[in-house]
Amino acid sequence: MNIKNVKSFPFTCLIILAALSAVSAKACLTSVSENLINIMVNRFGSKASTNIKAWQRSELKIPKVSKDYYLPVLEQVNNLVNKIPYSSDPEIWDMEDYWATPAEFVSVNLGDCDDYVVAKYFTLIAHGIPLKRLRIVYVRAFSKSRVGSHLVLAYYPDDNSEPLVLDNIRHTLLPVSKRPDLTPVYSFNDEHLYRELPSGTRTVGTASMVRLWGDLKMRMNKEKQQ
Repeated sequence: MNIKNVKSFPFTCLIILAALSAVSAKACLTSVSENLINIMVNRFGSKASTNIKAWQRSELKIPKVSKDYYLPVLEQVNNLVNKIPYSSDPEIWDMEDYWATPAEFVSVNLGDCDDYVVAKYFTLIAHGIPLKRLRIVYVRAFSKSRVGSHLVLAYYPDDNSEPLVLDNIRHTLLPVSKRPDLTPVYSFNDEHLYRELPSGTRTVGTASMVRLWGDLKMRMNKEKQQ
């Protein structure tokens, strides 16, 4: 894989943790406009409004973050997002790889691993989880039957702690040391792209090198203007 042309990782499904961007706090679906809901209804049918409003009711139940109270927030967001059924991008979007905005993801009520990661990422930021505590991670996932590429979301309790893994396949939050089935390859936040090596993490570029991330953020910014 050429780092200078990281247009999309071959994601199949999963979630570790990630760091995000300044769009975050306004990305919470409780604050979407009626105009944007109407746009989603025009694209996906009346179910979009029903799905978004049901999500909003659930999101309002997420507790506030405090210094020692982050775990319930992580668990509730993880569980909320994981309730949405899985489907592949070709089946949903008739495209090989598409990162849906949270509004799109909730409207169609279907998604694959990157859609789960994006929704968890922005929802956590909107509910007070610091950007520096999150990082999106591309991993190789190993099981008895297959080896596949996955996207996961990782939360770092502090600078020296191992991350917790948020996963749409294994729903229990676990430290990465308890997930020997995952091998990190790359991770990124809104500023940097990292290579995950046995010797440690090395900065190899910026998030702008991940084309689908930039495309996602542009579409989210357009949604905010609706």
